[in-house]
Amino acid sequence: MALGQFTISFAQMEATVGRAQQQSQQITELLDQMNRTITAQREHWLGSAADEFQSTYEWCRQQALTLPQSLDAAGRTLATVNEGTSSTESANATRFAQR
Repeated sequence: MALGQFTISFAQMEATVGRAQQQSQQITELLDQMNRTITAQREHWLGSAADEFQSTYEWCRQQALTLPQSLDAAGRTLATVNEGTSSTESANATRFAQR
């Protein structure tokens, strides 16, 4: 579809939405796996090393959790744009075909 100076590929848009959702799921799964692995090892750590690690891990985990949320939001936005643009293009094609 061509609109003025730019072109929109609905297939590419849908593929991008799918990749964003897939990456979000992969990040979430990796965070869960990392948490399980570390939790199993933490009981062997002593003193401040365990406390410092836990503090740092929680901070990093909270930071990392924002990425899947951002990817999910981007995916939803792209899906909405794709659906709206596709609907508009379809309606315009029907309208022009009737003339």
